[in-house]
Amino acid sequence: MSATRGSIHPSASGRAFSRCCYHSPRVDVTQDSIHQTRTTAAHAALAVTAVLIVILTLLSANVFWRNEAYLDDASGNWTALAKDVTEGVFYRPLHGDAGYGGSRYFPLHFVLHAGVMKAVGDPIRSGLVVSAVSVALLLAAVHVLLRRVGAPWPLSVSCAAFVLAGHPAQEALFAIKGDALAAALNLWGVALCADAALPSGALLAAAVAFTLAFATKVTAVSGLAAAAGWLFLTRRSRTALLLLLLVGVGVVLVIGLMYLGSSGVAFGVFRASASGGATWSSLVKAPLTFAKQARRVPETLAFVQLGFAALLVLLWHRAIDGLALLFFTCVLCMTVVIFGSPGTDTNHLLDLHVASIVLVGSWIARRGLPRASFSVAALVVAALAGGLSLASGLVDARSEQRRGLFADTLARIPDKSRPILAQNPLLPVVAGQRAYLLDPFLIRLLSERDPALVEPLWRELRAQKFAAVVFERDPREERARGLYRSALLGERFLDEVDRNYEIAATIGPRTVFLPRVR
Repeated sequence: MSATRGSIHPSASGRAFSRCCYHSPRVDVTQDSIHQTRTTAAHAALAVTAVLIVILTLLSANVFWRNEAYLDDASGNWTALAKDVTEGVFYRPLHGDAGYGGSRYFPLHFVLHAGVMKAVGDPIRSGLVVSAVSVALLLAAVHVLLRRVGAPWPLSVSCAAFVLAGHPAQEALFAIKGDALAAALNLWGVALCADAALPSGALLAAAVAFTLAFATKVTAVSGLAAAAGWLFLTRRSRTALLLLLLVGVGVVLVIGLMYLGSSGVAFGVFRASASGGATWSSLVKAPLTFAKQARRVPETLAFVQLGFAALLVLLWHRAIDGLALLFFTCVLCMTVVIFGSPGTDTNHLLDLHVASIVLVGSWIARRGLPRASFSVAALVVAALAGGLSLASGLVDARSEQRRGLFADTLARIPDKSRPILAQNPLLPVVAGQRAYLLDPFLIRLLSERDPALVEPLWRELRAQKFAAVVFERDPREERARGLYRSALLGERFLDEVDRNYEIAATIGPRTVFLPRVR
C-alpha cells in the first residue's frame, strides 16, 4: 500500500531516527575530541618551543652581555651620544674642539641611556639595561596585539617568545641600539589602536606611542600608517584623522625640542647625513640589497617567508582589512626603502621579523588552532630552527667574540692621556674619554661633499695627536679596505693613518695603530 501524501516512509523514518539518535552525537563527540586533541597538541608544541627559546636566550645573555661580542661601532655611536648628554651636550656639531659629531639617530634612546648611565655609572651596563627593557616592551606588545586580534593566550605568549629566535632580536638584546625601543613603541601604538571600542584614552596613548617611536627612529612610522589605514578601512575616518592630527602635533613638538635642545646643531648634522649616502641607483637596488642581507640571517628569513605566505593567503581570500596584514605590508615597504642606504645592516630587519610573526599568529587565530595545524607546525619549525642557531651561538661563543674585551684593546695602548681615535666610539668612552669621532660613516661623506671640514682631521693625524688609531677590522685585508674605502672612512683616511701610524697589536680583526717613531 502506498504511503499517503505528507507521511514518512517507515524505513526512511527509521534511518532518520537512527542518524539523529545514534550517529550524529557520536560523530559530534568524535569531532570535538579530535579538535580538542589537536588544540592541546598545538598548545603543547608552542609552549615547549617558546620555553626552549627563552631558556636559550637567557643562557646567551649570560655569555654575550659579559663578553661584549655584539658591541659594534653602531653600539659605540649610540653610547657616545649618551656620554655627550651626560656632559651637557645634546648633538655636537659636525666639527669642533671635541672632534667630529654627526649621527643619523633620533634622541629618545640615547637620552634614556644617558639617564641610566648617570645612575649606574658604567656606559656598557647602562646601555644593556635599556636594551633589555626595550626588548621586554617589544615582546609585551606582540602579546597584547595578538590577544586583541583574537589569538588565545598560549599562541600570543609563544609568538612573543619566538621574536627572540631571530638574530635581529638577539642583536637588539645584546647590543646598545635604538631599534628595539623604536619597534616596541611602534607596535604598542598598533596594539592600542586594535581595541575595537578605541576610547579616547587609548587613542591618545597610541598617539603618544607613535610620537615616541618617531623620537627614537625617524623611519618608525609604519605602525602609524597601518593603524590609520585600518581605521579608514573599518569606516572610522574621523578617528583616523584625529590620530594623524595628534601624532602630527607630537612630531612637531619632538622636532621643536630637538632644535631648541641642540640650538639648531642637530639639523645641520641631519642635513649632512640625511640620505644615509643613498643614491637613485642604491634605491633602485634596495629590494636586491634587502634580499641579500636577509640571506645572512636564515633563521629570520624563515619567519619572513612565513609572513609572505600568510600575506599571499590573505590576499587570495581578499581579507585586506586586517590590522596585522596592513602592519606587515607597511613594515615591508619601509624596510626595503631603508636598505636603499649603503651599509645598512641586518639589525634593520627587526621590525619585519616581528611583523611576520604577528601576521602568522593573526592568521592562525583567524583560522582557529585545529584548522591551522599546518601553520602552527610551520611556525614551530621556524622557531626551532632559530633555537638551533641560538644553541650554536652558545657553543661557538668564543669564536663569536673575535675582538676581545675593550679592556684587552686598551691594555695595548700605553698612553691614555691623549685622545683615542677609534672606529668604534665605545672604546674611548670605556677609557673615560669623550669619543673624538662619533660616526665613521660621516668622514667619507664629508670627504666627498665638504672636504674643508675634514682638513683638521688630516692635520691632527699628521701631528700624531692621537695616542692610537683603532680599526674594528684589519685595513690591510682587501675586503676590509674596500669596506672602509666605499662605505665608512674613505681612502684618504686610510692613507693618512698608513703614513703616520703603524700597527702595534691585533686582537682578532681589531687593529691598533700607534704613532710612528720619527
